[in-house]
Amino acid sequence: MQFLGDLDQLTVECWARWDTLEEEGHIFEFDGSHRIKLVNADMTSDLQLTGGRLPGVPERPEVRLKRDNALTVRQWHHVAVVFGTNGTALYQDGLLVGSTPAMSGLTASSVAARFLIGGCTVNAAAGFRGQIAEFRIWKMQRSTEQIRDHMFQALTGTEAGLAGLWNFRDPTQPGRNAAP
Repeated sequence: MQFLGDLDQLTVECWARWDTLEEEGHIFEFDGSHRIKLVNADMTSDLQLTGGRLPGVPERPEVRLKRDNALTVRQWHHVAVVFGTNGTALYQDGLLVGSTPAMSGLTASSVAARFLIGGCTVNAAAGFRGQIAEFRIWKMQRSTEQIRDHMFQALTGTEAGLAGLWNFRDPTQPGRNAAP
């Protein structure tokens, strides 16, 4: 994800449908200077965003935003994570789950390593079991209203501020980034 560079604002959003909660299914994971992942926590229906702690780096404590009993198997949910200069916010189905002043912004070192949609960088068995649709990365901090008002709109890939769009609609190239 080198195309993201150093960003102090970023929004990641998608639709996800869990087929099972028997694994800690990763919707996405950044693995770089600090591990950031959005998962169903501990094989439960809890939705959780975690920003990992690095050994010997006290200014990067582990951060968790969590909503208990948030997920229903075989039901689509829209999830969004907004990273900004004032912190991080987690949304589910257009509603704010929680926010924290920690984990603000992303740097090239946090996104240049590995970025997985539906996978885990540490444990391949923790891959997402279900479906992910319309995975979007924005080079901006999207507002609650923008998330809520546009979550049902299919994107073309030409929207202002859009850094990446994986809509999985092209069966010949399902992982193609549709953004310019």
